[in-house]
Amino acid sequence: PKSKAIMRIAPADEDPCTCTARLVGPGDVRPLPPPPPTRGGRGGGPLEIGPASPAAHDRDDSAGRRARLRRRAGDVKSSFPGRRGVLSVLCLMLTILVAAAIAITSIMGSRGTAAPRGGDEPNPPPLPDTMRLYAPPRTKEEAEEMRAEIERIASDPTVTWEDFAAGSGEGDDAAESTPANRTARPRPDGYPEFTYTTERHFSSRRAALLFAPGTYEGLDFEVGYYTSVVGLGRRPGDVLFAECARGPHVPALEKYADRPPRGSGLDTFWRSMENVAVEADEGTRWTVSQAAPMRRVHVMGDLNLYDG
Repeated sequence: PKSKAIMRIAPADEDPCTCTARLVGPGDVRPLPPPPPTRGGRGGGPLEIGPASPAAHDRDDSAGRRARLRRRAGDVKSSFPGRRGVLSVLCLMLTILVAAAIAITSIMGSRGTAAPRGGDEPNPPPLPDTMRLYAPPRTKEEAEEMRAEIERIASDPTVTWEDFAAGSGEGDDAAESTPANRTARPRPDGYPEFTYTTERHFSSRRAALLFAPGTYEGLDFEVGYYTSVVGLGRRPGDVLFAECARGPHVPALEKYADRPPRGSGLDTFWRSMENVAVEADEGTRWTVSQAAPMRRVHVMGDLNLYDG
């Protein structure tokens, strides 16, 4: 570091591969001889390469720091978009938002104005013949009409003692049964006036009885084969059968023919009741065998799972 390197660069008219270099010590400092004249006024001379002075170092360091700072500032500036770039990004975002708003508006508008397939649907929709929707009766006459309709479409067929005795040959040959001996054979003690039968045990008849929320007073009906009683309230108490003797019920069947006069509860399949409340004077009777569930029913009184 305390020595200097002196290199002589060959002029242009000399052999470019010819150069000399020598090292001199700090005490061997002397002026270099001037370069020899060359053709065209150009000449070469020795080029002194050595350690720079402290001032030169300081100048070089300051210049280098400024250059590095300029480069860093340029890199940072180049990493951020300019004013035009920011405006371009904002315009693009605004365009996307406007397009999305137009698309959503058109979709919602088409949903609100387009007619459903097949025309406007009525509200409430028409129900098939197998489904009946009922509202609470306002008078006793309406309750009686409702009971008669339910017995016709949803309850099991009935037979009276007179018809049973005349057609079954009970006590006499069926061929000898006449209106005269019908009246001659009184109904035995303990036998009901009529009984429900298993005539619809295997049939294609189906019925779903839907009851709107409210109180149904004086409504007694038998829940027959393939019949579902459903309350449409949020809670069982929203549909209440009150001021009635039995309400919706399932008695034993064939009371004249099967273990008379008690009948049988071993053949009462395929019926259900759910989401209603029953407050009947004689309690709620549900004499069923299987596949006849009772779900979410509030029984306000006795629950009888047998008959007789």
